[in-house]
Amino acid sequence: MTVISVCQLKSGGSSTLALTLASVAAAEGRDVLIVDASRNGDLTRWSDLPQRPAGITVVPCKSAADIDRSIRAGKGRSQLVVLDVGTKRERLRVAAGLSDISLIPVRFSPLSAYWASETDRMIRRSAAGPRRRPVFVATA
Repeated sequence: MTVISVCQLKSGGSSTLALTLASVAAAEGRDVLIVDASRNGDLTRWSDLPQRPAGITVVPCKSAADIDRSIRAGKGRSQLVVLDVGTKRERLRVAAGLSDISLIPVRFSPLSAYWASETDRMIRRSAAGPRRRPVFVATA
């Protein structure tokens, strides 16, 4: 099971990127678990829509501890876990430590680039530490 976290200290297309990754994997026949730890719960609401693709399960998380529990529950049932981490620092730290890769979305603006850089620094300095250095992903 591969775990990918999508992390950004400020809103910057994280939910859209997480959903796109999950949708592509599901279209290829993989069972995907989306862990929705974002403040707004957009992907949890999206999962209630009738057009949701088969192969994607969404679980809401309200705390950093919920992220760990959700990943453990997904083992054996999902081939891919995509974490939409949201903007809370503790959730970002926990998710980065549990992920095989962390993606940081960055839009084409100086403020987005600044916050993406801050997210990268925070993840790399966290006590759990990422398994690998985060990857920046340009989003529109």
